[in-house]
Amino acid sequence: MIDIHSHLLPKIDDGPETWAESLELCRLMVEQGIRTVVATPHYWPEVYEPQVGLIEQRVGQLNQLLGSRHMDLTVLGGQELLFCPELRGLLAKRQVLTLNDSRYLLLELPQLAVREQLYEGLFQLQMAGYIPIIAHPEKNRMIQRDPGLMVELVRKGGLGQLTASSLLDSAPGKVRTCARDLVRRQAVQLMASDAHSCKGRPPRLRDGLGQAEELLKSRLEAERMVRERPEEIIQDQTLRLPEPKKDKGRKKEGVLTLLCKEVFGERFPARAGNG
Repeated sequence: MIDIHSHLLPKIDDGPETWAESLELCRLMVEQGIRTVVATPHYWPEVYEPQVGLIEQRVGQLNQLLGSRHMDLTVLGGQELLFCPELRGLLAKRQVLTLNDSRYLLLELPQLAVREQLYEGLFQLQMAGYIPIIAHPEKNRMIQRDPGLMVELVRKGGLGQLTASSLLDSAPGKVRTCARDLVRRQAVQLMASDAHSCKGRPPRLRDGLGQAEELLKSRLEAERMVRERPEEIIQDQTLRLPEPKKDKGRKKEGVLTLLCKEVFGERFPARAGNG
């Protein structure tokens, strides 16, 4: 399998602290059946801003260590990029990385945003020649409340990457419910580990694959999420994708309503704000 989202480089974001921890995380990935992984350290303005040269250096060092230990795993470079106004300029100057220097970039959405701003942001990235992949949409509060938003983002040219562990019974309830809903809708086309550590956030790609197979009622479709499509992405090829299923009758909530529900809870009436 190919894992397009991971945090396995040491001392660069909230992933491993040491090379030993990084290598142990790689060992777990091999046990899960992963043979190629994209290291995607965070880019969060003023929090994590690793230099591209440092990321590429760490990727090279990790591949050397893996080779010296005869571990069957290849690490490629990339980043998980927070959606922000300066992103397009950073990409143009190659101050942040796409996935294996392809057109595909891994994009983390803010927890609250105006829907039209998301659409415009995706459009601007596409006009610049990039294809956004929305990272773990099932963990985003806007999408949890309105999974149809993810369907619309896909219809507008984005892709969705689910975290495998989000499908498991151990995942938080809202995350698990949203993840399973997005898989059934075919609003996510890729699955990755988003592994950060050996204990707290380990790789569970093989485990999630079984759950995806049950939800899609197709082993072939589930495996495309972790084999065929990730391979096409790292090779910078065009993906052939199923049409996501339409959202049936669910009312869209504005950003004001979402913010008030976040503060006051689910009992806040939707009619109190239309965003």
